Amino acid sequence: MRRFYYALAFIMGLLSVTPCAAKVKFGVKGGFNMNEINLSEEIIDSKNRNGFFVGPTFKISTPLFLGFDIAALYDRRDMELGEQSTKMKQEMVAVPVNLRINLGSERTLGAFVYAGPQVAFLINDRKEVIDEAKEWEFKQSNFSANFGVGVLVGGTLQISANYNVALGKTADLTDSAVSDAFDGLKKHDAKTNAWQLSMAVYF
Repeated sequence: MRRFYYALAFIMGLLSVTPCAAKVKFGVKGGFNMNEINLSEEIIDSKNRNGFFVGPTFKISTPLFLGFDIAALYDRRDMELGEQSTKMKQEMVAVPVNLRINLGSERTLGAFVYAGPQVAFLINDRKEVIDEAKEWEFKQSNFSANFGVGVLVGGTLQISANYNVALGKTADLTDSAVSDAFDGLKKHDAKTNAWQLSMAVYF
């Protein structure tokens, strides 16, 4: 929960220092995930699958070329693990807070680059048994970062692409076939990164 409070404090801090002349627009954002699974040791087969995300978003524009994006997204990431291709899904509420640098006109046609932190909280089951001897356990929360580019058309339609990279492990893979004598060696770190393509409509 500490990450949630840190993220909330960070958002409130951004809003408190935003000039009165700043413009805030509400919108809806959705898109697709192209997932990547990274294991500290390749002890199990993994297949990357797609997912999606959707939710409300806010765009804060300042008189300068800087702005912010804040969203609350339902984020689902699908994957397959093990020789029998056990299907897994990671369902989260993700809160990205991105700083954006605007290039061009936000009223007609403009491009932008953005980056920022993201905190996410798991909302589905944490554990899944794979191949009867390995257990996958998602972390209750995780922290990541976004790096992306996009275009804004007519001040209302936004298309963007970014890479979301985990800044810590997002899951543990436990090999229960390992002897208890080697208990300290049977847990392996896992990270789930994603390429993301999204569209947002502002009102």
